[in-house]
Amino acid sequence: MPVRLLLSLLLCCVSSSPALAARLLNYTISQAGQPLVRGIYSDDGLQPREVVWSFAKSVQFRIVPHAKFPLKSPTDLECKLEGPVDIRVQHSSADIVAITIKGLTLVRPDSSSREWTLKEGEVERVAALLPKQSGVGEQQSGSWNVWGWSAGLIVLLVLAVVLASRRVPVKSASEKLSEPRP
Repeated sequence: MPVRLLLSLLLCCVSSSPALAARLLNYTISQAGQPLVRGIYSDDGLQPREVVWSFAKSVQFRIVPHAKFPLKSPTDLECKLEGPVDIRVQHSSADIVAITIKGLTLVRPDSSSREWTLKEGEVERVAALLPKQSGVGEQQSGSWNVWGWSAGLIVLLVLAVVLASRRVPVKSASEKLSEPRP
C-alpha cells in the first residue's frame, strides 16, 4: 500500500511540475508614487532580470482606474510621460526590476484601444540603464525551485523502489492454517 501511495504522489508531482516553475510578472509604471498603467506577463521562472525586462515589449498595459493618465486628448495614440518615471516588475511582492528613469512614451494602435505598449526603442533604452546583475537573485532562486523539485522527485522514486524491493510476502490466513504445527 505505501508503494502505491508513493507512486501516486510521484505521478501527481511529475504531471504538475511545469506549472510549479511558471511565475506571473506584474509590470507597473508610476509617476509621483501613483500607478498609471499595469500589465501582466508570465515566464518559466528561470529568466534573469534583463530578460524579464525584455518581455515588456509584449506587455499590454492598461490604465489603472482613477489614475491621472496625462493624455492631451482622448484620441491621442501616444502618451509621453515627462519627468521621473518609476518602473517596477514584480513576482509576488519581490522586485525583479525597479528603476526610475527620465520620461517614457507609451503608444496604442488606435484611439478606441484601452491597451498601451511601450514605444519602439523604449525597452532597449531602459535595459541600458539597468544595473548589472551581481549573479545572485531571482534567476538562482527560480533555478533552485526547479532543481529542488527534481531532486525531491528522484528521492521519492528511489524510496519507492527500495520499499517495493524489501516487501515481505504476507501469508494469508488459509496458508497459515494449512501449515503443519511443530
